Amino acid sequence: PKKALTLLATASRGGSAEEPKEQAMMLNNMGCVHLSMHQPHTAAVLLAKALQRAIRSPGDQQAATATAISQRSQILYNLGVAHLHAAGFRNALECLLLAAEELHQRPHLWLRIAECCVAAVLHAER
Repeated sequence: PKKALTLLATASRGGSAEEPKEQAMMLNNMGCVHLSMHQPHTAAVLLAKALQRAIRSPGDQQAATATAISQRSQILYNLGVAHLHAAGFRNALECLLLAAEELHQRPHLWLRIAECCVAAVLHAER
């Protein structure tokens, strides 16, 4: 994972990610790497930045293509998983439910939503 971070950092400094969509994907990838390194708080910060970049992509409203919507949904899913691992169950559920608008046919999404609900109940009982 550390080598992946080094490669991503090198690629982002190389000027290849000047478009907001490219920056969003770079930040999304970095967030996923941090999540795999068991750093959910860092991952959540990077994924939140990725979501901001994905939302403020330049262009007219017609540019909100299926690809851009799918990109935002993927980032929202990853952000939800990061919040879930950081014990931010309410934020995780909000992100995952927003992602469900596009990714509703993916069983892993519904599994994560169920994890949020169960974890929130268990956390409340403590």
